Amino acid sequence: MIFGEIALVTLRALLGRRRTLLMLLLAGIPVLVGLIVKANGAGIRDVGATLDGLVIRVVLPLVALVFGTAALGSELEDGTAVHLLTKPIRRSTIVLAKIAVAGTLTAVMLVPSTVL
Repeated sequence: MIFGEIALVTLRALLGRRRTLLMLLLAGIPVLVGLIVKANGAGIRDVGATLDGLVIRVVLPLVALVFGTAALGSELEDGTAVHLLTKPIRRSTIVLAKIAVAGTLTAVMLVPSTVL
């Protein structure tokens, strides 16, 4: 019950920031490149490995890093960390809820990149 509430608050905090839009644009770059290559029709075999490398080695760690730090750091920014940590809630519940939200958002951002 409290896990869901913490996750919902974290999700609202992450989606309400400008960085989410920027991460969506970053995750959309491989999709755009894939669509351009598919429309061109030539050299499709060579670009697949490059796109995989771009998504796995550049975009995924960057998006995960931004969402991970934002999920935990947003509480420090707004000053709600002290309020949250003084409640009788296990710290592991708080951290796991925030990690679950950050991981889910990272996966959702990168699903379109991996479909191509």
